[in-house]
Amino acid sequence: MAGKGSEKTQFKPGQSGNPKGRPAVNLTNVLKKEVAKALRSKGKDVEVDGVKVTVAEGLVKKMIGKALNGDMRAMQMIFDRNDGKVPDIIQQEVKLDGAVFCDEEGNKIEE
Repeated sequence: MAGKGSEKTQFKPGQSGNPKGRPAVNLTNVLKKEVAKALRSKGKDVEVDGVKVTVAEGLVKKMIGKALNGDMRAMQMIFDRNDGKVPDIIQQEVKLDGAVFCDEEGNKIEE
């Protein structure tokens, strides 16, 4: 017998030995943690185009370089971070028969 427990009680047919499964890994949290760690690493400069810069400056320079070479995702990320993300506008027309609309003071608005 290899392993713990007896053969009679270890696993019943159709029963998993790990019912909850492997814990899910949240990629966003891992990325945030690693970026924060890299940005906190003092004295650990990187070389970009032959110039020593901080990790944060290196990331920004690389992203700008990609954008200048035509990478549309890099351009969008730069614009979103610099100018703010453009909101998605959804236009919808709703017809309400017999509805009464009022302004902030409670005055009826005529259509």
